[in-house]
Amino acid sequence: MHLTFRPINLETDFAYCVAARRDAFVCSFGSDEGGGRFLSVLAASLNTYSCQYAIMARLDVSVGRWFMTLICRSKRLNVRQFTLDDAPFIVELLNDASFIRYIADKKVRTEQDAIEYLRHGPLASYQAHGFGLNLVERREDGEPIGMCGVLKRDELAYPDLGYAFLSRYTGQGYATEAAEAVLEATLLASGLNTVQAVTLPDNQPSNRLLEKLGFQLQCQIMLYGHSNNLYEYTRA
Repeated sequence: MHLTFRPINLETDFAYCVAARRDAFVCSFGSDEGGGRFLSVLAASLNTYSCQYAIMARLDVSVGRWFMTLICRSKRLNVRQFTLDDAPFIVELLNDASFIRYIADKKVRTEQDAIEYLRHGPLASYQAHGFGLNLVERREDGEPIGMCGVLKRDELAYPDLGYAFLSRYTGQGYATEAAEAVLEATLLASGLNTVQAVTLPDNQPSNRLLEKLGFQLQCQIMLYGHSNNLYEYTRA
């Protein structure tokens, strides 16, 4: 095996991997503010991940633990895993009127509430399943606009696709763009073949989005005290 080490450029190196249809792993070694020593990896592999997306990871050398960061990218968006630093955004998103109406009132009112939500929700899911809800941000300015990811609920037979966006960013195609990228990247990286999704029958934008992605309506089920449309997607 021949290895080459040099400084990396995220955009050009990943573009090269896609254009040349080659697998590549580019690494850097350093430390964080807390003194932890990390090996950072950009992986672009046609055998493991979609050639359209990159996976960023950090390996804590001291404990041998991987920390995933960037899940996938699209033309306008980055999708990355949440950190506790995202608590202010979580407060805003979970108190958005559309989130409370179509998903639930999670009673997250303070940044400490948001930290607990992140710890017991997305961050716990990353550890348990290797996937979960992720932050969606615009590539042009890093502005967080929503969340999207695959999560595992005890109430459903398969993992399901979840998403929510701030009201001021709806109607611009962001949800579809993020969901397409997340669905492809997560299925390929996790080996899943079937993913479900649930949404309220009167949430027409969400129902249209799932149908556009190729989900098939299966039936209606009771979930958290409400009747929901249950959709299913199976990778060909």
